[in-house]
Amino acid sequence: MINNIIIIDSLIFIILGLIHFYWAFGRTIALNKVIPTTTEGIKLFNPAKSLTIVVGIILLSFTYIVVLEMKSGITLLAILFFTRAVGDFHHIGFFKKVKSTSFALYDTKYLSPLCLYLAISLAFTAYNV
Repeated sequence: MINNIIIIDSLIFIILGLIHFYWAFGRTIALNKVIPTTTEGIKLFNPAKSLTIVVGIILLSFTYIVVLEMKSGITLLAILFFTRAVGDFHHIGFFKKVKSTSFALYDTKYLSPLCLYLAISLAFTAYNV
């Protein structure tokens, strides 16, 4: 069972990394749904191409941490994704106050649950490796 979780989590990190490369090279599908905005529609940040590439590389590196079963690294990833799922209590995560923006709806439906899944599956993996 643990091997299946490692494979699924690794595939998620690979897909997320590739999506960031896709965005870095000018594609925009779903981009307006993954950047937090104010209720007036103003982006809270505008990530540079180079930063988007770095995030893609970091996400791909998470695959190595999981596949190599680096217990402390997996534990840190579980904490990171749990923290992201909880959010900043304003724009991001399950406990956000701003809930009417396109990002907020997408975050509630897809991004925060994905982060919570990763937090739980990574914690389970760390406990069992």
